[in-house]
Amino acid sequence: NEELRRRLREIAAEKEELSGRLTAAGREKEELIDELAFSNTQLVCENERIAQELSTLRTEKDSARQVIEGSRHLHQLHNSIHSEESRQLIDEDRESRYLCQTRLHDFHIKSCLGQSTTNKRGRYGC
Repeated sequence: NEELRRRLREIAAEKEELSGRLTAAGREKEELIDELAFSNTQLVCENERIAQELSTLRTEKDSARQVIEGSRHLHQLHNSIHSEESRQLIDEDRESRYLCQTRLHDFHIKSCLGQSTTNKRGRYGC
């Protein structure tokens, strides 16, 4: 009988120790849950901040793309205007040279009508 009582006391002591360890493990578990919840909240906030920053960057990227496209369009328009101006200047130059050559030819013919040989410098020979 004494042996059984001693054994019951040992079991009761083990039970008390295990109960204390279980309570401590429960507290530790609750602390870990709280830490995880806090960490999770921080991660959610960080994700929201990153998402907002990403949205801002996308908006800035789209704006930059629009500016670049506008700049390209303006550059093409500028080149087109210069090309048109160049064509006009070339056409005007051709017309001017043609008129000059025509006047020179007319002058040559008129001067030749009064002369039967070349002029003093040998130009516009008749």
